[in-house]
Amino acid sequence: MKVEVRELTNQDIFTVAKMLLKTVQSGNKEIAEIYKKHKEEQQKMINEKQEKGEKITEEDMVSEGIQVAMEIFYILLEHSEKELMKWLADLCDMNYTEFRDAPVYTMPQVIEQLAEQENLKSFFQSAYSLYKKMKG
Repeated sequence: MKVEVRELTNQDIFTVAKMLLKTVQSGNKEIAEIYKKHKEEQQKMINEKQEKGEKITEEDMVSEGIQVAMEIFYILLEHSEKELMKWLADLCDMNYTEFRDAPVYTMPQVIEQLAEQENLKSFFQSAYSLYKKMKG
């Protein structure tokens, strides 16, 4: 069974922002720590490249973004499993039960296809920005 993940949309930003908000409201502070750590690591990478006279490539930035996205994904999986699975099912044009009962190789396919989407970094940045506004 091969699943196809649709392109991320504006509605997905709201869905993920709500999951982030729910996770933080339950007392989880990991998400803010991930973004802080990511900004520090990104600045360190930029400084190191500049010191060496190397150009900062889009690939460097995308790699950092994918790493952050995966860390957030695992936190959401831990704290908002059902909501996350419903969202992933929607991305695959499946219902929750179909996705939940899909073969074990389905999730890695979905993660791989999401990671390959060009707008993944900006998607998670937008979702995080919206979450911060919702949080107040």
